[in-house]
Amino acid sequence: MPDQGGIVNSPDALNATADGTWTLELEMPSGAAERSRCVILRDESGLIVVDPGCPTDRNWETLLSAIGYLGAGTEPIALVVATHMHPDHIGLADRLRAHSGSRLALGRIEATAMTALDVEDPVETEFESWGAPASVHEELRVVEATRHARRPVVPDLLLDDGDRWWGGCAWDSFGISAALKLNVCIDTACPHCGESIRVRSGPVSAPDSTLAVRFPRPAVEWWDDVVGTCTMIRMFCNRDHAAAWTAGHDPNHGYITDALTVWRLSAGWYGDRLDESFVPHTREHNQQLLDEAGLTGSFWRLP
Repeated sequence: MPDQGGIVNSPDALNATADGTWTLELEMPSGAAERSRCVILRDESGLIVVDPGCPTDRNWETLLSAIGYLGAGTEPIALVVATHMHPDHIGLADRLRAHSGSRLALGRIEATAMTALDVEDPVETEFESWGAPASVHEELRVVEATRHARRPVVPDLLLDDGDRWWGGCAWDSFGISAALKLNVCIDTACPHCGESIRVRSGPVSAPDSTLAVRFPRPAVEWWDDVVGTCTMIRMFCNRDHAAAWTAGHDPNHGYITDALTVWRLSAGWYGDRLDESFVPHTREHNQQLLDEAGLTGSFWRLP
C-alpha cells in the first residue's frame, strides 16, 4: 500500500465531532469563504475521506497530516467520496485516490454531469438563467473555466443519489427539492457545535422552523464571488448557534433567518428551473420573491 503519511501531531484544523468522525478545515484559495470542510470517518474498513478540498499544495499537506495523525501511517484509506463536482469538494479527490490506492466514489448524477462538461466554455450560457448580472458574466466565465476540472474524474464507484442531497448550501439543498419536485433528505452538520442535522423536506413538507440559516453577505455582493457565497450559506441547529458562530468567525456580518423562510423562498426561486417553459427570472421578479418571503431591507436588495 502506498505511504499515506507518517505519525504527526494533531493538526489544528482537525476537529472530532463524534466517535469515529472528524472535520478538517481546508483553505479556499479565493473568495469570501476562507475555508471548506472535509469530513473523515473511520469504520472497520479504514478511513473514508469525504470532500478532500480545493487542489492546493497547502491543502494537500494539511490533508496528509490529518490522515497520518488518524491512521498513524498504517490504516488504509478505504474510500474517497466527492459529494459533487465543485472544486472545494472534488479538487483533491483524484490525487488522493492515486496516492493512497483507494477507490473514488461519486454520485451517479454528478458523474454523468462531469462527462458532459465543456471545458472550453463551461457554463457561460447558463449565467443568465442563474440570475447573474450581465456585468459579471465574463468574470464568471474565467472563474468557472479555471475552477472546473480540465478532464472528467472517472469514479470507481457510482452512488445512487436517491432522494438525498448534500446540504453544504442550505438554500441550494431546498432548491434541488423544489426544482425536481421531490422529497429529499438533507444531511449536514451545525458549524457551531458540529452536531449532525438531518432535514426531511419536500415541495409540501416544510422543515423544522427552529433550524436557522445564515447568509454570509448582502445580496448586492453575491455575484462578486458566487462560489464563496454559496459555500457559506449554512444551516445551524438554531438561531443561538448561528449567532455564536458569527460572533466567533465573522462578527457584525451576515444575516440569520429560519430554515422555513429559506424553504419558502426556494419554491419560487428554483421551482420552475426545470420546466420546459422556463424563462430566466428578471431582477424585479426575484426581488419580489425575496420581499414575499419577508426578506426585506438593504441586505436583500439585488444588484
